[in-house]
Amino acid sequence: MDAPDYTRYTEFQLRQVLRDIDAQRFPERAQEARRWLGHFEQAKKSLMPATQTRRLISRSPSRRFMRWHLLVFLAVSLVAAVSTWFYPARWEVLTAVAVVAAAAALLGAASMAALQLQVFDCGDGLGFKHKDLEAYAAWRDIDRIELGRSEDQEWLVLHLKFESVLGETIEFFASAAAPDARTLRDQLNKRIAGH
Repeated sequence: MDAPDYTRYTEFQLRQVLRDIDAQRFPERAQEARRWLGHFEQAKKSLMPATQTRRLISRSPSRRFMRWHLLVFLAVSLVAAVSTWFYPARWEVLTAVAVVAAAAALLGAASMAALQLQVFDCGDGLGFKHKDLEAYAAWRDIDRIELGRSEDQEWLVLHLKFESVLGETIEFFASAAAPDARTLRDQLNKRIAGH
């Protein structure tokens, strides 16, 4: 039986391997899994290389889109709340609508704020910056990139093989200078597959 290729495993999968493997029977596999877990511990501490040329490949969602989202849900919440005065028999339903709409506004604003991070193509990997947090992932430490969609926008959803300071999943919009989200996803996935 061939040994598994642990370079393709995520940190979570490697921890499962070490939990489930018969280390007495397969000591070299357990050692290799531990070695790759050690690699991920180092990857968590990695910062973007300072000497390499960095190319910004992300953009923040437009303030106009964020304001529109927030205002629409807040308006629905306000209308529902005011309507409880005019329709007291339906106050429970209208209050529930007001609360849900307000929660949707706040959650939407929070998720859009998360998309404010910057993503840089550093040549041999991707760098990430959000407020005062910074992370870096070499191509071999990125699992895959998928698309996220709403009615009128697409963005990239990047899955790391380890838990960085910015999380294991990083979402961002493609920059205006980059190709559209689908093309950028395909280009980045090819680079991931090549390592």
